[in-house]
Parts: sequence; C-alpha cells; structure tokens
Amino acid sequence: MRLKGNFVYVLASFAAAFSIGYALQNSEGNNAIFAPSDSDQVSTGAGVSLVDPKTVQHTSAPANDPHGLPFAPEATMAHLLLKSYTSNVSARMLDTLGPNPVKKAPTYSAYGVPCSTKLEALAGPAAMITVKLSASCAPSETFVLRQGELAVTGVTTTVGLAELSHPAMSKDPTISVTFAGGQSAVTTLHVSDFDDFERVALQWKGRTGLEIHALEFGADYGQAGHVWKNSSRKVAYATGALGGFMTQIGEGDSPDSMHAEVYSFPSGAIRRDGAVRLSVEAEITSFNCGREILAKVMQPKSTTGVEVVDLGLTMPDCDAIGDFLVLNNLLRDLKIALN
Repeated sequence: MRLKGNFVYVLASFAAAFSIGYALQNSEGNNAIFAPSDSDQVSTGAGVSLVDPKTVQHTSAPANDPHGLPFAPEATMAHLLLKSYTSNVSARMLDTLGPNPVKKAPTYSAYGVPCSTKLEALAGPAAMITVKLSASCAPSETFVLRQGELAVTGVTTTVGLAELSHPAMSKDPTISVTFAGGQSAVTTLHVSDFDDFERVALQWKGRTGLEIHALEFGADYGQAGHVWKNSSRKVAYATGALGGFMTQIGEGDSPDSMHAEVYSFPSGAIRRDGAVRLSVEAEITSFNCGREILAKVMQPKSTTGVEVVDLGLTMPDCDAIGDFLVLNNLLRDLKIALN
C-alpha cells in the first residue's frame, strides 16, 4: 500500500513540473510574436506596449486626409453613377411582376364533403347506358343531361347523387350534365352493341301529352305487340329477342322540364320478317288544349348519324279534351328482315 502511495506522489510532482515548464516556454513565444515596434507604440513603463490612437486610420476620415484611401479615377466614378431609365417592361413581365393570384379556398357541402361534380357512364345490355352523377354541393337540384341531340332534365337526391338509365343514341356517345349554377361534367364511352338495335326518340318540354306508339308485326292497339308508355316492357324482352321496349326519361313537372321517350327494337337478334308501325300521338288535356307545343323526333342510323325533325303543332281547343291527335307520318316505320 505504501509503495502505491509513493508512486502516485512522484507522478503528481512530475506532472506539475512539466506544466510549469510548458507555460514558461509558451510565454516567451507569445512575447516574441506580439513584441512592440519602436515606431508606432508608446511604452507604459510596465513592460506592456499600446498602439497610439493617433496612428489609427478610421473609415470616417475625410477624403483629403493624407492617411485616407486613394481616389478612384473620375471616369470610373462617372461610369458607376446610378442613372434612371424609362420603363419598357413587356406585358409578359408585367403579368409576372403583378400581385400573386389568390388561390380560391375550397368549399364544402353541408356534410363536410369537398364540392365536386363527377360523371360516370357505363354500357349495359341492349345498348343501354347507366349514368352515375355525384354533385356533392348540388343537393336536390335540377340538371340537364345531354347526349348529342337528346336532352332531358334530372334531379339529384338530398346528398347530390343521381343514377339514370338512358338508351345509347350513337356508338360512341358523349354524355354531359349542367347545373343552373354553372357546375358541369362530361364523359364518353363506347357501346359495342349499338348496331344491333333500331331506335326512335321523341323529345319535348313541359306537359305536352306526346307519346310514341309502336305496333309490332301487324299488332293492333291493346294487343301484345302494342308497345307504349302504359305497356313499355323491360330490357330483358329485347335481350331475349322477343321484341322492342319503351324507355321514358326526364324528371320534373315545370314548364321548362325536358322529357323524352325512346323505343328500341333488337333488329340484330329478331328471328322473323315484318315491320313495326310507328306513330306520335298526343292526348288532348287541360294542360295542352288550345296551345302550341314544340317537340323533336330523332331516328339514329349507324351510317348517317341521327336524323332530327323539329315538330310544332297547335293543339285543338279545350272542348276536345280526352281525344287523341295522331301523327302517322312523322316517324318512318321499321322494316325488319329475318337474320
């Protein structure tokens, strides 16, 4: 134990001596580096020299001070003088230098959903189209749905949704929706079985009483081959090659609401010869008696597009309420050949 104590003592003494020697050696080196000169320092009598303030050149010294910085040539100074130039900024630069545009803050529906208008169209059986509309900030609002010449009105649900079934009026139709507030959306699709069907459409505005009647293969009114709004049939009737079907589209009862009827016949699948007689009829009611009504009939053709005929007629007086006005030659009959 004692040896250990002596050993520690010797080491401590050696470390202290080494530190003193190192300090003295470095002190001499520092004095040599900062040794005063005889020309510009004044001795304080204590071994420390100070710089004479009179010899210090300040940056704020007058320009003519002998200790000041040298003058730049006059030509150089004249060249460096700032000059004012007339502005000749291009319109493009003015747009760039203008105030930054303020990004419009997003708006939300009453349910906290961001406002947007989205439209989707899917092809279905019998050349029908399922149209799905989502307008989160247009609940219970009327919109116009267009497919080429065909235009009808629809109404969204309380959460801004709508789903409609429309007959395709061309092989690659463009579908669009427009709201009165300016919201709109558009989509396109391909209908592969469009050429397998013959179609006619009747479009009108308000309550006109107009309707299509189709008499298939010699049928009379009220018989199984009589297709109209009160005997419209389902899509499956056409996909089963049994005959045609009627589709009513359009919503609303206002004078500006637009409606349409479309008769579809599966000409590419039917297995018999014959004809389908077509007519446009109008029941005389208190809503249309004595008035002029406007309508449009459309017959799509794969080779010539949609043939459109505008219709304008004055309905009989109101003492004829309950009667029917029949327009036999407005639509061409469909000639069906055995496939």
